[in-house]
Amino acid sequence: MGELTYAGNAKIPAGSNARVSMVERSETGADKRIVAERSLHELGSKPIEFDISVDPSLLEGEGRYGLRAEITDGDGNVRWTTPEPLAIDDISTDTSVTIELEATPQPQTPDFTQYRCEDGFHLAAATAGTRAILRLGNRRLELQPAGDNRYTDLHDNALTFREGGVRLVLDGTEHTDCRVVENQSPSEVDDDNGDTDAEPEADDGSGEEDGTGERERDSGDTTEN
Repeated sequence: MGELTYAGNAKIPAGSNARVSMVERSETGADKRIVAERSLHELGSKPIEFDISVDPSLLEGEGRYGLRAEITDGDGNVRWTTPEPLAIDDISTDTSVTIELEATPQPQTPDFTQYRCEDGFHLAAATAGTRAILRLGNRRLELQPAGDNRYTDLHDNALTFREGGVRLVLDGTEHTDCRVVENQSPSEVDDDNGDTDAEPEADDGSGEEDGTGERERDSGDTTEN
């Protein structure tokens, strides 16, 4: 159990969502995997209360764990985030934690290139600094560099830039031979993929909503923080 907050008096934009992730960390301080995740919707004002449940079978005795969190606006832009995970000393306790988020600079909108894959799937992609940004309607993913023009995230989504096109792995499905589409209207990417603009990326994963607009990633016997 805990709460999200941030410095300053800025209001949370209407339609914003939040995501809290428990991550296992490596000895070098990098994130190894997501252990549990909670999505929050219809946010009010800060502080934002949350709880997150963890399947004990996913925990390792010598593991190092932390909590990451972010608040995204209705367009999927990250407005507040945790630069580093909040370390958890004892995940078996019910101690409440406060996660302090920091505001993120809002860069100019990058120039997206639109693609159509051989299976008819549409996407728009761009690079911004060291990251790649993938846009699917209201869903927006930020991927980190993995070498050889390939970008990935902790959910195993991957985007590879190739001459004249891209290759995409999204939610476990591979879309190949994605070629640049000329004279495509901006709305075409938003509409042609069916339900891509139904939920932002934070809502992916298994689990059912609990009636309060929250979604748990893990099920089974749980230990709550």
